[in-house]
Amino acid sequence: MLLLTFSLIISTLGKVHCGILYPRASESRELVSLDGLWNFALANFSNSVQNWQEVNFKGQKMPVPSSYNDVGTDKTVRDHVGLAWYQRKFFVPKSWKDQKVWIRFSSVCRGAEVSINDRMVANHDFGHLPFQAEISSVVKFGAQNTVEVGVDNILVATTIPQGTLEAQPSGGIKQNYTFDFFNYAGIDRPVVLYTTPTTYIDDITVISDIDGTNGFINYSVVVEGSDKVTTKVSLFDQTGEEVASDTVLTGTLFVQNATFWWPYLMDSNPGYLYSLQVQLLDSSDNLVDTYTLPVGIRVISWDSKSVTINKKPIYLRGFGRQEDSDFRGNGLDLPLIIRDYDLIKWVGANAFLTSHYPYAEEIMDLADELGIMVINESPAVNTEKFSDQLLENHKKSLTELIQRDKNRPSVIIWSAANEPRTQYNASEAYFKEVVAHIKSLDTTRPVTVVNNQLPGSEYSGQFIDIVACNIYYGWFSTAGDIDIITAKVKEVVTKWNKVHNIPVIVTEYGADTQEGLHLLPAYSWSEEYQNAVLSQHFQAFDQMREEGFLIGEMVWNFADIKTTQGITRVGGNKKGIFTRNRQPKASAHLLRKRYWALAQSLDNADVPDDLNDYKMKLLTISLTILSFFLDNVHSSGILYPRASETRDLISLDGLWNFALTNTTDPMRGHLDNWFRVNFNTIDLDVQKMPVPSSYNDVGTDASLRDHVGPVWYQRSFFVPKGWSGQKVWIRFSSVCRAAEVWINDEWVVSHDIGHLPFQAEISKIVNFGAENTITVTVDNTLTATTIPQGSISELISGRVKQSYTFDFFNYAGIDRPVVLYTTPATYIDDITVTTDIDGANGFVNYSVVVEGSDKVTTKVSLLDKTGKEVVSDTVLNGILFVQNATFWWPYLMDSNPGYLYSLQVQLLDASSNLVDKYTLPVGIRVISWNSTSVTINKKPIYLRGFGRHEDSDFRGKGLDLPLIIRDYNLIRWIGANAYRTSHYPYAEEIMDLAEEFGIMIIDESPAVNTEGYSNDLLENHKKSLTELIQRDKNRPSVIIWSASNEPRTQYNSSEAYYKDVISHIKNLDPTRPVTVVNAQQPDVDHSGQFLDIASFNLYSGWYISPGDVDIIIPHVLEVARRWNKLHNVPVIITEYGADTQEGLHILPSFIWSEEYQEEILSKHFQAFDQLRDEGFFVGEMIWNFADFKTDQTYTRVGGNKKGIFTRNREPKASAHLLRKRYWALAQNLDNAKVPDDLNYYIFGTGKDEL
Repeated sequence: MLLLTFSLIISTLGKVHCGILYPRASESRELVSLDGLWNFALANFSNSVQNWQEVNFKGQKMPVPSSYNDVGTDKTVRDHVGLAWYQRKFFVPKSWKDQKVWIRFSSVCRGAEVSINDRMVANHDFGHLPFQAEISSVVKFGAQNTVEVGVDNILVATTIPQGTLEAQPSGGIKQNYTFDFFNYAGIDRPVVLYTTPTTYIDDITVISDIDGTNGFINYSVVVEGSDKVTTKVSLFDQTGEEVASDTVLTGTLFVQNATFWWPYLMDSNPGYLYSLQVQLLDSSDNLVDTYTLPVGIRVISWDSKSVTINKKPIYLRGFGRQEDSDFRGNGLDLPLIIRDYDLIKWVGANAFLTSHYPYAEEIMDLADELGIMVINESPAVNTEKFSDQLLENHKKSLTELIQRDKNRPSVIIWSAANEPRTQYNASEAYFKEVVAHIKSLDTTRPVTVVNNQLPGSEYSGQFIDIVACNIYYGWFSTAGDIDIITAKVKEVVTKWNKVHNIPVIVTEYGADTQEGLHLLPAYSWSEEYQNAVLSQHFQAFDQMREEGFLIGEMVWNFADIKTTQGITRVGGNKKGIFTRNRQPKASAHLLRKRYWALAQSLDNADVPDDLNDYKMKLLTISLTILSFFLDNVHSSGILYPRASETRDLISLDGLWNFALTNTTDPMRGHLDNWFRVNFNTIDLDVQKMPVPSSYNDVGTDASLRDHVGPVWYQRSFFVPKGWSGQKVWIRFSSVCRAAEVWINDEWVVSHDIGHLPFQAEISKIVNFGAENTITVTVDNTLTATTIPQGSISELISGRVKQSYTFDFFNYAGIDRPVVLYTTPATYIDDITVTTDIDGANGFVNYSVVVEGSDKVTTKVSLLDKTGKEVVSDTVLNGILFVQNATFWWPYLMDSNPGYLYSLQVQLLDASSNLVDKYTLPVGIRVISWNSTSVTINKKPIYLRGFGRHEDSDFRGKGLDLPLIIRDYNLIRWIGANAYRTSHYPYAEEIMDLAEEFGIMIIDESPAVNTEGYSNDLLENHKKSLTELIQRDKNRPSVIIWSASNEPRTQYNSSEAYYKDVISHIKNLDPTRPVTVVNAQQPDVDHSGQFLDIASFNLYSGWYISPGDVDIIIPHVLEVARRWNKLHNVPVIITEYGADTQEGLHILPSFIWSEEYQEEILSKHFQAFDQLRDEGFFVGEMIWNFADFKTDQTYTRVGGNKKGIFTRNREPKASAHLLRKRYWALAQNLDNAKVPDDLNYYIFGTGKDEL
């Protein structure tokens, strides 16, 4: 065997530009994420060159990473052409001062200009590829900095990809393009700050080879900075054992009896990765820099008929795909990524094409780990009008792509372009140069162009190593004529091979399919037709496989995607075998049989049991454990972690290792001390799990979805050296439900209530400037004394099942952010604020708790939105008087809703040096209530809102910033001013936006359907309320505490129980009224006597007299009046509505139809208006904002369908009706200005109707 020498490596990879290594924390490198909510504004197309200082960022937040187009309700954002501006503040730790500081964008679509502290630091003109800049001389250390990013999505004849601009008769500009996916734009992948030493590892290049059972790693390391360093290069296996090493920057590592990198199902151990650790050492052998690169040992070869990996022929079973999902568009979406890979493995695929641009590095990492082969495609799609400038941009994009992905074992083929117009003569010279450019950069992989032209009439095939062809017989060509597909496909593919004498892959074929459309005999757009099209292709593929030149088949598409609007696009491109929300069409099951049959035949893979008889086997659980915990929770302050001049913060969000307990031995993890071992080194079925996310829905396995008992999470992390001497904390915003945490084999903390944060100091446990390991167990078991409650039963099959009475799915996992943060030894532990008003003036009553030394002084300052100090004091407990204050008002009650001051607390030492600093948003407002009304700032309020859930596809309850922004945009679009956190506390990030937007909240404890009242249940209930009020006590948006939802208050034992619960709340906070959301009739309930507000749920026309809409008005009037009469308190209806199957229309209205939901709403509106006139009715909240998942039952068609929006946040007819209602109320009660698009409606005669 010929070993690759250094000179061959250099010639193989061409000229190396600066490195773009993926940022990883290490002993010598630190990393801070800038992901989160950024300020955002669109630029006017006619003034796209404006500076960011001229931009008004008021009020609009945008999640990063995410495309910006779909998070709102405004088509001007969706269809924007030109510049958009992003801005955010960030802190750079003082300890970074003597290091190089870099900012790295994994992708901005498309063009980007980056400024920091008013200085331009970077620009980049390609989407989907990373770029970075050193910013050491620009940032302020230990202080606040500002980053601004201009994002330009304009496509022209010379951009990659191409497009054109068209002036519209209306005066606007439209972006046109020929590619068939939506031109999403924005900061769509992570943004990080990271450090390197002044002498650092800039780049690593790796090429592997094999000889028999042995492997070779040919490597080259580029070092920037001083040349007075030595090098150690080590190769580690997955157990951490060093298997080879060298001390030169360029060399070859010999690996005896190597474990090769194999594709999924070609080997029992696919995707095996070694770790190449590069260390730079000074003259005293002290570590200067270190970087670790995952490496797979494999070799790709090809000839005129085949492609081999490790000298075995491969046959690609896969998909074309897109980075595409609801709300976030192209934005990085870890739960979706995990779901996608589970589906890829479920279906038996081993490959995909990154159509039609480079995918996120996180997606590529998992392809490496799981053994999924990748055809890696440039962002050039439908190239035409070939010019020198286009050619240079095309080549530059390929240079950046190959520089980024050159070391990936999963990348087996480079694709120069998708569907270029190679029928034109000009394409010949163009693609000759493009393909030559790729080969000058990398000769170790074959090159293709994905073509939709006919062979013999195009000009690129002569230069490529593999033909990749897109064929749509039975769809774009000869639609409906399925009988010709097999022959035509064979004819075209055979001709490609004959003309060029190289292997062929079919990279696209398929048919658009409307999920749920069934027609027999098969008819276009039906699921039957998609199956027929696939089946005909299968026959052609098998015939050509036997002829020896077809090496792969890739259906288009993995999942439905969004496109630009067109009459042939029913909500997008519907060729997916999965829907856009990743549920299977019939074709997914057909393709699964095909791919597993191929895997069995070609790779000798074991077929899944459920394919043998095509039904799910029963999974059994013989034991359920109930964990009991020690208590080490830091129980005083639980301030939201914020970076500042004195506090640093590192996110631990991302992909964690994850394992279920064995269903027959759920205690095994504890008994075997899994918290003391690396999950990768023991015989454990480990998968990747996104954090934050629920774990239930990211996979395809019912045993994961319905798991009962403990699961285990683990990951490694680095703690910066500079943190030594400070207090280091770990904080979980929520784990559902019970959690135990270990760090470096040491037990740290436990917590037994979901939806609420907990933290612990870990300063004495962590290793500074070194790697640490965190392990977390999460137990979702519910019992008679947990909050909420549940029970365990054993089914006749032997499986243990979790049962509960609440009507939402019992999602579990680490479902909100996990962070490490620091405080000084003396630090601000807690802040409590209450506010009041007197005329135009405001009062901020505050109390600060300090832990540590008492030898500090305090400065407390109140800053307005401009940053101007309006008042200050120097005591820990005091009152700030604010003359002519700007009050916090609810949305639409004032032209400036949600106004927030900043309460800045500083601790100073004897020399007036800053010791600690924390800034708390504060809204000045006062809540009052009596027997008939609730007021804010002495004005009566009327709640227009919803019950809601934290619920979405794949991530369940997991924090989802793009979804949150979408939800708030819909809430404001509809004219609502309030919601209830049904039926548990919501994420702090959700609550933060309620503050900013002026949305009022009924804040609810996680106690739902309480019954079986016991002392243990009471203590847990009160503990949950203590933690909830401690967390949310300072929020102006929280106007009511809800002690429980639908408790069984008809029982006598509930009286003493709720007397104690309500008293507990009022002892903690007397400034807000308290309610219990009741489903009992007022005359049988035992809680109402203790409440300040009566809240009731009533389902007239649904659970009560379904179909009888005529009873709704009298029934609602009767129940509401009775609550008021019995208890002499204001009344809110917190739930009413009807399940509705979107798209079901029946006239006259009939149950489950959209017409019926509208009629239900209309009848309730009439009742509400009568109650408002009677003076005690203070709010209406429909159930539900959006459809959500529940436990399985015959009354739930895929979940609870009472939403006025679908689960993916699209409106049903009722949403438009409710919008008219809420805006009419806002206009009538708050003098709000009605949106222009509602003026299209005819105003009714009723005083609250539009």
